[in-house]
Amino acid sequence: MGVFRNENAAERFSRDTPQREKGSKDSGRLHQFKIEKPNFVVTGTHLSRVEIWSWPTGTGITEPTLVGKATLTTAPGKHEKWVLRIPPDLLSTEIFATVFDSTGNEIGKKSLPYQGATALYEALYGKK
Repeated sequence: MGVFRNENAAERFSRDTPQREKGSKDSGRLHQFKIEKPNFVVTGTHLSRVEIWSWPTGTGITEPTLVGKATLTTAPGKHEKWVLRIPPDLLSTEIFATVFDSTGNEIGKKSLPYQGATALYEALYGKK
């Protein structure tokens, strides 16, 4: 977590959240969030929307910023892949994906495993 981040806001927005209990056979599920340069990649099951969010660097930051909405690049269903191109010079202390099920309900969040601006910048723009 960022040193200057509002801890209550951080808990509200970016903590990894557990998946919902499996209900119907087509209930949504977040499997993975990772970097596959030059993209952010989210894999999941029966998702209707995937958003990528960022905690910007700086002081006084109280809410994350929407980086963008990922695009489904596979057939919808059990093995979905959602992709968003990494923007140039994204300066963040944390980046996370928020996913939504087929009815539009938020069902989970997952952060990239890199914490802090330097580690994230290196993961996003450093050498392969």
